[in-house]
Amino acid sequence: ALGIAGSDHLMTDFSPAGHEARETLNRATLAKLSTLDTSNAGDRLAAGVLRNSLELSEREFAAGEHLRTIRVLAGDVDYARSVFDLMPTETAEHWRTIAERMSHVPGAFKGMRDSWNLGMQRGVVAPRRQVLAVADMLEGWAGTASAPGFFTTLAEQGAAVNGAPVDGLRAAAREATTALAETAAFLRTIYAPVADPRNGVGEERHALARRRYLGMDIDADDAYTWGLEEVRRLDAELRRCAAEIKPGASLDEVRHYLDNESTEAIEGEENLRQWLQNLMNDAMEFLISNKHFDIPVGIRKIDAKISPPGGAAAQYYMAPSEDLARAGSTWYPANGRTRFPLWSEPTTAYHEGVPGHHLQIGMAIVNREKLSRFQRNEFVSGHGEGWAL
Repeated sequence: ALGIAGSDHLMTDFSPAGHEARETLNRATLAKLSTLDTSNAGDRLAAGVLRNSLELSEREFAAGEHLRTIRVLAGDVDYARSVFDLMPTETAEHWRTIAERMSHVPGAFKGMRDSWNLGMQRGVVAPRRQVLAVADMLEGWAGTASAPGFFTTLAEQGAAVNGAPVDGLRAAAREATTALAETAAFLRTIYAPVADPRNGVGEERHALARRRYLGMDIDADDAYTWGLEEVRRLDAELRRCAAEIKPGASLDEVRHYLDNESTEAIEGEENLRQWLQNLMNDAMEFLISNKHFDIPVGIRKIDAKISPPGGAAAQYYMAPSEDLARAGSTWYPANGRTRFPLWSEPTTAYHEGVPGHHLQIGMAIVNREKLSRFQRNEFVSGHGEGWAL
């Protein structure tokens, strides 16, 4: 996913042994970190960022968080599938790499199930709502007889490339698809009955998550008080805008009008993708020509793409590769729709692309001389989402 050569044929080990190995590496890295010279300001900052993340990872490991990472966004299931979106597909050699990685998908998902089983044994389980949503997602990716799944579709794309290992791709796709279906069945029939019926996580887990997402410790009561005030302020602004669009109508009625009756809409996935691409290109040109940002040439390209069916219903961003050979990209979840109202699309596209995540993450990636590889790839939501807003 990071575009670092040498491991793009492999899958992450999500098994209990894999998690233990990463925890051992974290401890060893922290021990070595304490012996390094950090008198230089840049080195001191790099060490601090790494130490903060690894120490937090140790706390998360001790709490068993790695045994219940079942969630629609930013979970093990999502990571295991989306890595294939970033792989190059131009040559037969590229497809040999894809086939080899695909052959490891069953092992990756077995590792997840083993970890989740261990979590169940220890009473460390995910919320039932997330479990069932992930099962739905897996079933969507597995596909049906009339609607081929993700890996089947991917393998057939490779069949069009001269010299690609077609038989190997198709065999790996069948096994990977079976792994998706088996994992969905496991979640639905074995895990869901013992999953946590509550959505809330409690103060202790919430405090740990706050630290991970914000990079700092905050008072939850103060944060919620401020947040609810912001919700009320935004709600009042929302109602004011809605009254301008359709006086006297409710918010639901105004949304229905914008979604179904407004002429500002696009028909067809490819037409939407091209519209989003043009929006990003225009935004990039505007920022450069008006000298709002000094944007390096290497990150002036961004690709707008449609995400595979069955995933989360939220647009997302994928960073460029370390060598910038793969451009950054935004991914839009069409999920079977063919008509796309445009009234809410630009703000989301700007957030995910330019001047949002693409500029933020792209600038970090090109700063190799100032930032360590860990700094360039670490993401703290409080900073990253704050920038993109």
